[in-house]
Amino acid sequence: MDINTGKIINMLCMIVHAWGKVGVSFGFGLVDVYRNAEVHVFIVSTGLDRFSMMSR
Repeated sequence: MDINTGKIINMLCMIVHAWGKVGVSFGFGLVDVYRNAEVHVFIVSTGLDRFSMMSR
């Protein structure tokens, strides 16, 4: 395998790795948004005093 082929494969691996990271962080971001929405509904239903205790 010559050097150029190695460089191209290395670049492809880096690109795939970067996109994988983006995909994973995007997935976790969606989960965080969903959890935050659940938490906000919980806070609204139980009252703001619970929220002030949690935020401390």
